[in-house]
Amino acid sequence: MLSKSDTLLNLPLALNIALATVLVSSISKCAAAKNTFKINAYIHASFLTSVVLILPCAAGYIILAKPIYHLIYPNASLGFELLQFSTISLVFTACNQTITGALQGMGKVYVPAAALAVGCIVKLAANLMLIRIPQINIYGAVIGSAVCQITVFMIELYSMLKSMPGGIKIRNIFLKPLLCSLVMSIAAYETYKIGYMLLKSNFMAIVVSICSSVIIYGVLILWLKVFSKEQLEKIPVFGRAYLFFQHRHIRNNGNVIK
Repeated sequence: MLSKSDTLLNLPLALNIALATVLVSSISKCAAAKNTFKINAYIHASFLTSVVLILPCAAGYIILAKPIYHLIYPNASLGFELLQFSTISLVFTACNQTITGALQGMGKVYVPAAALAVGCIVKLAANLMLIRIPQINIYGAVIGSAVCQITVFMIELYSMLKSMPGGIKIRNIFLKPLLCSLVMSIAAYETYKIGYMLLKSNFMAIVVSICSSVIIYGVLILWLKVFSKEQLEKIPVFGRAYLFFQHRHIRNNGNVIK
């Protein structure tokens, strides 16, 4: 059941690690030019992107864990609680991926490795203490993973902030996406209930819930202006797409192309 939970958690992390990988080359280029302003801008935009991507995934796993397990793993449906608890480590793992990319881009390649080594020691200690307790059992492994990722996050974040002259406002990065995720999670719960009541199908209710949640979350992100124009331009991959569509929009308005 624990391996099944890990499989689901790896889905959103696969997208986030791609962004973190692109971040390395972007920051390395700015570091070579000693452009600290652009380094701060890239890190802030990428960190915000990771939070915007991961928080709704974590909220969705918490709300829809039980129906998802009944759909995908009908013979091990009780494992949905492991998935719900594992969302804590999911959020911090995604943040760690982004911070690791930033640190590697700034030339601090040994900090992530050292932080992960400390995190592994903490996880091992937590596993040895918690799993042997009958009331906790396998949940001790989930708690150990969460504590491990939190430890790595604190070490890497401290090192990153120390290396950034302008610093970064963590509260501003988490506040609006967290609010959007909370509203989205309520919508996901209600739409699943209504969808299941009307359609009498777990699969269709999950599809309706996910689709409606994506739309609601996207509208909230735009309405609250989570990303500024400058931040969108700094986000790896998404920034290029934004500039491409913006360029086409300007050309269309100028009647250059029809």
